[in-house]
Amino acid sequence: MARILLVDDDGPTLDVLTLSLTLDGHETHRASNGRDGLALAAAVHPDLVVLDQMMPVMDGLTAARHIRSSASLAETPIVMLTAKVMESDVWAGWQAGVDSYLTKPLDLDVLTAEMARLGIHPEALPGRIDDGLASMTGVR
Repeated sequence: MARILLVDDDGPTLDVLTLSLTLDGHETHRASNGRDGLALAAAVHPDLVVLDQMMPVMDGLTAARHIRSSASLAETPIVMLTAKVMESDVWAGWQAGVDSYLTKPLDLDVLTAEMARLGIHPEALPGRIDDGLASMTGVR
């Protein structure tokens, strides 16, 4: 099980990511801006940080730079999520030290593939996804 920190100011995005990653057997922690995300990262020492690029208080690029400059977090993989797709935006992410740059709307299969590339694999038990969906929808 990996500890994954999700930092995004969009509640529905956080909800979808939390559900998907929890059903895959991961422990998730959530923050809605970069400043709160950094504080949470220092407390939980995540195995992966998933950052939105555009957030209030502190954006994802600034948060990524802080993570890279922290002795205890510098090696933590960072996946940047963004609606920005210009080459200059992607380049800014690489310069900030992100390991992967994914565009919104997010394809969960692409996120899973990137996580696997970074050495983080799902640990879902058989039937766990069906059980999770049933608890959300009431349909079995």
